[in-house]
Amino acid sequence: KTHKSGIMALMAAGSLAFASCSGSSTDETTTTDSINSSMDNGFNMSSDKMRDTIAMATPAVTDSNKVNQDFITYAVPKNAAEIDWMMAAKTTGTSKELKSHAEMMLRDHKKLEATVKGYLGKHTNIAVPAVDTTGTVNLTETKGDAWDKAFVAKMVSEHEDLISHLNDAENSVTDADLKKIVTSTKPVVQSHLDMVKGMQSKMK
Repeated sequence: KTHKSGIMALMAAGSLAFASCSGSSTDETTTTDSINSSMDNGFNMSSDKMRDTIAMATPAVTDSNKVNQDFITYAVPKNAAEIDWMMAAKTTGTSKELKSHAEMMLRDHKKLEATVKGYLGKHTNIAVPAVDTTGTVNLTETKGDAWDKAFVAKMVSEHEDLISHLNDAENSVTDADLKKIVTSTKPVVQSHLDMVKGMQSKMK
């Protein structure tokens, strides 16, 4: 009897232990799932916040300085090319009027070159364009009056193009200093254009 009671007691204890282990396993699984869920939610929230932070820190794609850079990228090589043409006119041109006008325009374009150089020295956010005027003056086989006519025609075309860009730039550039340069340059270039058109009208 005593022996049977002992066996029953051990069986009962084993059942209780098994039940206890089973209950503990269920609780641990639930707890683990809960922790994992919390971690997942926390991770997702952190990711969302991170994306929001990155979005707030990233500047807009639009760049107001681009229009300033675009104009400088056009104007600097353009002005350098016209300086080469003026210098060529002084040595190759035959008309005294043409040489005199070329000399005057050369002074204006060199002054503009110096002004823009000073501007770029103070505005390091604008890149200085590369300039290569090799082959700019391409009238080496033309001589005499024919060269003068070709030069004047070239200057009419070049100054018309420059005036067009200056008009656009006056309405688009965002930098106040650059806008002043554009505004003050327009009447000078217009006077050059009027002058070369006047010479062209007298040429046969």
